[in-house]
Amino acid sequence: MELFIYLFKINLAIILFYFIYRIIFQQDTFFAWKRILLLSMVVFAFIYPMFDLSGWFVNSANFDKINSLATISIDTAMINFSIAETQKTISFTEIVLLIAKIIYFSGVIFIFLKIFGQIFSVLNIFKNSERQNIFQNQVLVSENINAPFSFFGKIVFNPKNYSESEINEILLHENSHVRQLHSFDTMIAEILCAFAWFNPFAWLLKKEIRLNLEFLADKNVVSAGCELQNYQFNLLKISCQNKTKITNNFNFSPIKKRIIMLKKNQTKSAGVLKYALLLPIFAILFGVNQGIMSQNQKNTHDPTFLTFEQWKEKIKVAENVDVLPQFAGGEKALYKFIADNFQQPQEDINIIYTEMKGIVPITFTVDVDGTIKNIQSFPVNFLHRNFVSINGAVIKWSEEEEAVRVASVMPKWEPAMLNGKPVQTTVNMYFPYRFIDKTPIIYMHNEKQVTKEEFQNIDDGKLSFEKNQVYNGKTVYIFKKVTTSVDAD
Repeated sequence: MELFIYLFKINLAIILFYFIYRIIFQQDTFFAWKRILLLSMVVFAFIYPMFDLSGWFVNSANFDKINSLATISIDTAMINFSIAETQKTISFTEIVLLIAKIIYFSGVIFIFLKIFGQIFSVLNIFKNSERQNIFQNQVLVSENINAPFSFFGKIVFNPKNYSESEINEILLHENSHVRQLHSFDTMIAEILCAFAWFNPFAWLLKKEIRLNLEFLADKNVVSAGCELQNYQFNLLKISCQNKTKITNNFNFSPIKKRIIMLKKNQTKSAGVLKYALLLPIFAILFGVNQGIMSQNQKNTHDPTFLTFEQWKEKIKVAENVDVLPQFAGGEKALYKFIADNFQQPQEDINIIYTEMKGIVPITFTVDVDGTIKNIQSFPVNFLHRNFVSINGAVIKWSEEEEAVRVASVMPKWEPAMLNGKPVQTTVNMYFPYRFIDKTPIIYMHNEKQVTKEEFQNIDDGKLSFEKNQVYNGKTVYIFKKVTTSVDAD
């Protein structure tokens, strides 16, 4: 599921960027700026879903020992919970996701095979070409190609097909591609379409990237002093020749757009300022993505460190039956029930629970009428406790006892069926839990707010702690120290 969420975010960005480019930037003559813009769009679309900075904004209560106050972090892997393997049912959703993954990766592999095939074809042309010096340019001459092209520093064409003036224009054009490393842009566009092959806007964005590279090369040819009308005529003459898709081609279509852009008046220099619009667009997309991710960082029970799919894989039934027992409403309803009912430790004036999470193995019997009985928990499979203890206070709360309590309040299940009759079964599963406290902490010395570092450096004084205090309109935790000054005689 995470794969499809990632792909959704990528392709949403690609669609957004394509329309922004078409509406705001496409008609500009700032070809170098447009190149940077297009590449930035592609790269950003792929990387922005990967970053999760929500944790940066969580005010952590972690700090070193402060007199009788200490931060305690426990992170252990304990006894593995071995459970009986049994028949596993695959849900319709899992089948659909599996088929979707197969189709997606088949498309990716197919596109990459085409790319590698084209690269191999180009390398074969290189191998069978003759190196010559034409107009002080090192080129590869091949009689087996029609259209001139360049690819990563090498120019290939057949000079017998062109006049001297045409050869000069071709070399100026292809040298622009080589000098400005346009083959890198071409490969990035190909990779974009390989991973987003099902998105038509990815292919349209690739076309815009390729077309803009030709605009850049065309501009350099005309700027070098070539006569515009002759160059346009040569473009039309060569446009019907076959070309290699992965290379930078002199006759890259659509020729009409290239000719129109050659005749187009230069965009006013002030127009370059609108390229700064890309930054707030990136910021908005990044912010929306972080907002979604930050939903996993609330001051409530949040078991998302163990995803639903991961958790579901751990549910086992010890007996072989025709129909497995089921919680009313299905597995997602059970997952939500655990999240809603697993209660964090009761308020303790001497403890701050910064973050507590774990996975409790549990087993129980589902009777023939769906009643839950014989509930038993085991030592936690994973435990992480991060809390602040004052004056040696300890947590008396037990994860295992809470898991048993939650299991005991579950409603009746639908019993397992064997040969058409309900039967008793043993269910083994995990109860995940997570509690996070983001409440800000402030430090007071003699009723004056100080920094954490200053607070740590105060060796003497009476330490006190107050929870859920309102300070400057916000609910906070307050650590206080009061020291008494003693004047010398």
